[in-house]
Amino acid sequence: MGCIRPEQTSVDEVDRLINQEVVMTEQNHPAGVSNRTREATMKFTLKAVTVAIAMAIVIVLYGGLYTLEEGLQAIVVQFGRPVGEPVT
Repeated sequence: MGCIRPEQTSVDEVDRLINQEVVMTEQNHPAGVSNRTREATMKFTLKAVTVAIAMAIVIVLYGGLYTLEEGLQAIVVQFGRPVGEPVT
């Protein structure tokens, strides 16, 4: 579609050209979104979910670790009962 100059085109002609463009867009992409855009959105969503799951796993694993400072002792317990010797 070329450049439309108001002094050369009537209102009806402009309306017809706009409607023609809308019909062409609806025929090519009924939802108004191209397949390429959908694929990009799905890839981004998959990456975001993967990163979120990886972060959750790291947080859970890190939460199970504890480091003692120098001079402190700890007792390892399992179900509330001491297991093994004190750790220094």
